[in-house]
Amino acid sequence: MSSENSIAANASNGKGVSGEVISVSPPRDAQCYCGEPRRYSEAEFQCCQCSRWFHKACIKFNVGSVLPFMTNYHFMCKSCNNRAEEVFNRKQASFAVMCQTALANLTVENGGQCQFSVDQKLIPYLEENWDALASQPRRGNKSWYVTIHKTVASSDTFKVTKVSASEPSQDQPQEDSLVSLANSDLSRIGPNYDQFRALASGLKTDLSKLNVQMPGRGKRRAGPGADLRGTRSRLEAERVKVNAQGFPVEHPFNKDNYRYTLAEPDLHAPGRQQWDQCESTSGQPIPGYFYRAWAPPALLLSMSDRAPQLKLAENQLSVTGDKGYCMIRATHGVSKGAWYFEASVVEMPEGSAARIGWSAALGNLQAPVGCDKFSYSWRSRKGTAFHDARGRHYTESGYRQGDVIGCLIVLQEPTQVTLDCLPPTHKSSQLIKFKNCLYYEERDEVQKQEKSLRLQLGSEIRFYRNGQPMGVAFGKLYANTYYPAISLYKAAQVQANFGPEFRYQPTDVADWLPMCQRVEEQAVEQCLAEIVDNLDGADRLDRMLTK
Repeated sequence: MSSENSIAANASNGKGVSGEVISVSPPRDAQCYCGEPRRYSEAEFQCCQCSRWFHKACIKFNVGSVLPFMTNYHFMCKSCNNRAEEVFNRKQASFAVMCQTALANLTVENGGQCQFSVDQKLIPYLEENWDALASQPRRGNKSWYVTIHKTVASSDTFKVTKVSASEPSQDQPQEDSLVSLANSDLSRIGPNYDQFRALASGLKTDLSKLNVQMPGRGKRRAGPGADLRGTRSRLEAERVKVNAQGFPVEHPFNKDNYRYTLAEPDLHAPGRQQWDQCESTSGQPIPGYFYRAWAPPALLLSMSDRAPQLKLAENQLSVTGDKGYCMIRATHGVSKGAWYFEASVVEMPEGSAARIGWSAALGNLQAPVGCDKFSYSWRSRKGTAFHDARGRHYTESGYRQGDVIGCLIVLQEPTQVTLDCLPPTHKSSQLIKFKNCLYYEERDEVQKQEKSLRLQLGSEIRFYRNGQPMGVAFGKLYANTYYPAISLYKAAQVQANFGPEFRYQPTDVADWLPMCQRVEEQAVEQCLAEIVDNLDGADRLDRMLTK
C-alpha cells in the first residue's frame, strides 16, 4: 500500500488521527531553577538570554491561562535579569502560532501520532482552548474555520495531505485535510528571539556612546532600580499582585484632573550612580528621570484609564456599566493613519444605553464619549452622533444587543516629521508611590489644552453596523491622539475586538490597520523618545546635582 493510501486508511477511521508516530520524549539535560529536564506535559517558558526552559510551577510570575508549546511571549528568568526579577510579556498570537501550539499538544496527547484532521481534531482543539491560546475573543460564527484551512495550507510550518473523508455529509466534505508539523522535533518549538536579540544588539551599540551599563553586563552595582533590589523592598515588590499583562491589580485611577502612569526603572538613563553616591542627594526623592513609563504588552481596555465604577472583565476586553454614563479607554492611541476596531454589544437591558467611539486622553471619564471637545461617539439610542455635548442626526436607528459596531478613524500624516511627533516620556513628572509601585502623577490642564486645539483637514470618523457602512459621522477632527473609547449607561455590556481578525471589515476605506498593530509601533516610538530624552541626561544630571 502506498504511503498516501496508508494515510487515507488511517484517516478514515473517524478519529481524525493518522497512524504515523514520532518520538515525544523531551531532552534530558537540566533546565529550570529546579535543575529538572523539560516536561512536555506542562507549560514551559524559554528565557530570552540564557535559552533555558523554566516550568510554569517554578516561576513566581502570574502568567494567566497558558498551554504547553506556547511561543507568543517574551520571558527573562531572574538569573539573567540584573534586578533579580522575572519578566514576562504575553504577545498576541497569530493563527499560525495557535495552530503550531495545538498540533504540538495533540501530538503529545496522542502518544506521538503527528497527523490530524483539520476539521475533526485541530479546529475542535482550538475551540476548546481558545482562551488560553488567544487574547482576542473568538468569532461568534464559523467563518474562522476557513482561515484555519488557509493558514495551514500556506505556512511552511505545516505539512498538509488531502485525503478522502470516510463519511461525506453536508458538514463533512468529501475531501479532508491531514495536517502535521513540518519539523517533527518538538524541542525546537519556542519563541523567536532572533529579532529581539538583533534589536537589543543594536541598542547596546548605540547606547554605548552614552557610557551606559547594559543589563546583564559587568559587575552588579547600585543603579537604576537599586531601591527595588534591597531585600526588604524586593519582598514588598513580590507582594504586589499583578494581572496576566503585568499591571498591578491595585492601582490609582485617572480622576479629579490627575493622571497616573505606571513607572519602571530605566536602566539606560545615565547618571544614576552619580546620584546615589552624591552626599547632597542623600534622602532626596528619586527623580522621575531615572524611570520610564511601563509599556503595555497588548492592546486592551485600560485598567486605570476608566471610571472606577465600570466592571472590567479579567481579559480586559469586556466591560459592563453601572448606573450613570461613564467611560473607559484603550491602552494605546493613534495620532496619524487609518485605524479600526470593533465593539460587540453583548448585553443591552431595557433602559440601558451605550456610546462608542474615540476619545483623547483628556476626555472626561465620568461622562459619555462625545461630551466634550476631546471625544466623538455614536449613541445606541436613535443613532445620534455626539461631540462636544452636542448631538446630531446620524442614522435612522442606533444599535442594540447582538450588533457589532465597527469604528474607523482617519488622521492625516504630519507634513514634517520632527521630535514633537514623539510621545511624551513623563520623565519630568513627579513620582508617587501607591501599593509598593511607582507612578508618574500629572495634572490635566483641560482649559489650556482646549484653547490649543486645532482642526485637522482630511480627518474623519466612520461607523459600521454589522458590516454595513453608516457613512462619515465626523469630519475635520481636532488634531490629537485618540484612543478607542466605550461609555455605558446602566447594565449594558460591550466587548472590544482590536484585531487582527474581525467579524466585519471596512470596504469603503483603503489602507486601514487593525488597532492591535499599534502595540509594536507605539513601543518603538516610546523607546525612541526615551533615547532622545536620555541624550540630555548629562546636562540634566548636572542641573539636578547643582540644585
